[in-house]
Amino acid sequence: MLCLIALITGVNAQETIPNSFWGIKFGLSFDEVKTAMLKKPGVTYAEDSERIFDDILLFNSPEFAGKDCGGIYCDFVDNKFYCGAAFLLPSSESGIFDLYNDVKENLIKKYGDPSEHVEIFKTPYYEGDGYETQAIKNEKATFESFWRNGKNTISLEITKDVEVMICYIDIYLGKVAAEKEDAKNSNDL
Repeated sequence: MLCLIALITGVNAQETIPNSFWGIKFGLSFDEVKTAMLKKPGVTYAEDSERIFDDILLFNSPEFAGKDCGGIYCDFVDNKFYCGAAFLLPSSESGIFDLYNDVKENLIKKYGDPSEHVEIFKTPYYEGDGYETQAIKNEKATFESFWRNGKNTISLEITKDVEVMICYIDIYLGKVAAEKEDAKNSNDL
């Protein structure tokens, strides 16, 4: 569900944004993704994920893209993989902005400038006030960047849990997931 935020289309890339997450192609089945993920060095399966979610796989991973990783999230619609996200951990809470900027710079080197980029603080917080991390935790700051190519999206954001989430999304399957979620919510009414 986290990945549905980044489904708006656009174009701006040097290299093509991949139709995959961590080399695992979108559209693969639940079992195919689970098998492929468990072949990654150090990756383990979060056993509780199937009991909690029927369309999401959760994995533990020591790192992603050379950064400390708190976990990997893989989302499915109709048994098709459409979204993969890694939650990167700063060395300290105050290091969250350096981590975000480092990952953003690496993505810019590979894919060009983001299609959209937002860095804002809401009152009473402002950049340089010494409370930037508190603003993140209180959801009074937004740090997001998006790379889009019409078929796939990469989103990068700082979460309220003081993690950097990097998310790769298949736009078409993401829209199918959003439509199914909207229909389910409407039926609940």
